[in-house]
Amino acid sequence: MLSVKNVCKEYKKGVRVLDDISFEIASNSCVGLIGESGSGKSTLGRLILGLEKATLGAITMDSEPIHLWHKHNRGEMSVVFQDYNTSVNPRFCVEQILQESLWMSSKKMSNTELKKLLQSVELPVSFLNRYAHELSGGQLQRVCIARALVSNPRFLLLDESLSALDVSVQAEIVKLLKHIQNEKQMSYFFIAHDLESVSALCDTLMVLHQGKIVESVRTESLKYAQHPYTQKLLDAVIPF
Repeated sequence: MLSVKNVCKEYKKGVRVLDDISFEIASNSCVGLIGESGSGKSTLGRLILGLEKATLGAITMDSEPIHLWHKHNRGEMSVVFQDYNTSVNPRFCVEQILQESLWMSSKKMSNTELKKLLQSVELPVSFLNRYAHELSGGQLQRVCIARALVSNPRFLLLDESLSALDVSVQAEIVKLLKHIQNEKQMSYFFIAHDLESVSALCDTLMVLHQGKIVESVRTESLKYAQHPYTQKLLDAVIPF
C-alpha cells in the first residue's frame, strides 16, 4: 500500500531532518512511529499527506507517486491531529464539524448517516447539536476521529492524536481505534512519542532517532529491541 524509499528532507542545505527513511505499510495493518520531539516524526507525516515534498527519495501509494495518488484518490487518506481544540472551528456544532469535510464536494450527510457516524465512535446522537466547549477532551477527539471517517478512507494517519488526553481516556480511544480498524479494514500510521500507546495499538513499531529509523520491531517482540535508544525508551516506561 504505502511505500517510503530512501526519503530525505532538508530545510537548510546539508541539514537533514529526515535521512534515508525507508519502510512499507501493508493494507489493513497498523504501524507506529515513535521518537522524541524534534526527531522528524511530524515532518514525515506531512510528506505522506502531500503537504510537503521530500528533498530526495520517493513516497508512493499503490505504486503511484504520493502527490498523484492524492489527486486521483481524494478522501482515501485522512488524518487526526494532536490538538483537538484547534483542529475544529469553535463556532461549529458537532454536525457542522462533521459536514465541513464535504463542503468542497457540495455533498451533505443525511441525519441517518450522521447518527451512524456518531455511533461508530460511541457518541450519543444528542451530541450533534453541541459545541466544542461543551465536550470533554476525549469526546471532542472522538468527533475528530468521526470527521476523519466521513470520506470512508483506506488509510488513517494519526499525528500525536492521544498525547493531549488523560491516560484513562487514551485507553478508551485506543480500544475505539482498534475496533474501527477491524470493522473498516483500514491501515493506520500512528505517530507518537508515547511508547505505551503505540505498543497498545500497533502491530509494528519503528523508532526514529536523529532523523533516522534506527529500529523496526514487531510489538510483541519489543522487549528484545537491540538499539540503545529503543532500550532507553523502554526503561523510561513506568511499570504498573
